[in-house]
Amino acid sequence: MKRLFSVVSLLLCLLLMTGVCASAESELEVINPPHSMLVLGDSISTGCMLYSYKQGNNYNTQSYANLIARDLHLSQERSYNNLAADGQTSKELLSKIHSGEYDSVIDSDLICITIGGNDLLGEFLEFLQESIGLDLIDVTGTSINADFTNPELMSKLNELISNIDSNISAFSGNFSKILTGIREKNEDAYIICQTVYNPLDCLPIPDTVKTIFDNKIKLINNKLRSCVKLQNSEEVCAEVIDVYHLFEGKSADMTNMLDGDIHPNSAGHKKIYEAVKAIVEKHSFAPLETTEATQSFDALASKQLYDIEKSEGSSVLIMCAFVGIFGICVLTAIIIFIRKKKIK
Repeated sequence: MKRLFSVVSLLLCLLLMTGVCASAESELEVINPPHSMLVLGDSISTGCMLYSYKQGNNYNTQSYANLIARDLHLSQERSYNNLAADGQTSKELLSKIHSGEYDSVIDSDLICITIGGNDLLGEFLEFLQESIGLDLIDVTGTSINADFTNPELMSKLNELISNIDSNISAFSGNFSKILTGIREKNEDAYIICQTVYNPLDCLPIPDTVKTIFDNKIKLINNKLRSCVKLQNSEEVCAEVIDVYHLFEGKSADMTNMLDGDIHPNSAGHKKIYEAVKAIVEKHSFAPLETTEATQSFDALASKQLYDIEKSEGSSVLIMCAFVGIFGICVLTAIIIFIRKKKIK
């Protein structure tokens, strides 16, 4: 009986070792990184107002896009193109896509987009300047004492709301066409876009105005998500980073608002970078084809890493096979030994 128990125990150990080997093999699944990245949109992606930023050169700052490019070892204007533009609206971005302005680089594996903020904020800033007589820098240093019960001011506020609603409606159509336009030119593109954050929550403006503007931001973000959901109806090809909630209640810490500027500061860009990085690391892109045009150092390094992992996987399989054969031999020997004992 003891001998039989020993045999069963040995058999269970062999099965367990086989399972461990299979698990080790499954862990060697390779996630291919993107080999090229295109960044489109507005001043969030240009890195506007960050240290060393110069308009027209989007590569000198620690913006979220440049941090991602650094992690992926993508080189400026070769495998990484940042063509975002300060002040750009969804209508302007759509026009550039349709015109073919980005056609030479739109075949990038990864495309990051920030758009929508200028569709909203321009109207609000104009309202502050023309209806209240304040620039953004003035708002950060003092409370607004405007009388919002004044019929004339209320009329202008209602006009602001109407204009913003029109812009949001136009944004919905523009953004949908932006995604479709990219997919028509690059069916394999993986697109990461961002919701619009609220830069005004730290300002001493009336809660009524804050609530109105915040609701409009939520509305445009819902339109953005709906466009992405429709685009992903057949195949997931786009992701939305909820920057609104990442920045919610933190505009004083994540933006330059207290200095009169709406743009993310270095802390804000780092937060966006972390969110983009988390998505990129989970998505496997198509392996790089070994053509003459793609024989870059990074491609070769990536291939070498893959070969090493593949070699390690083969070694694991060989080890499992050896252990299995050895175990079978030991088990056979034990059975023969037991049978001989019984014969005696």
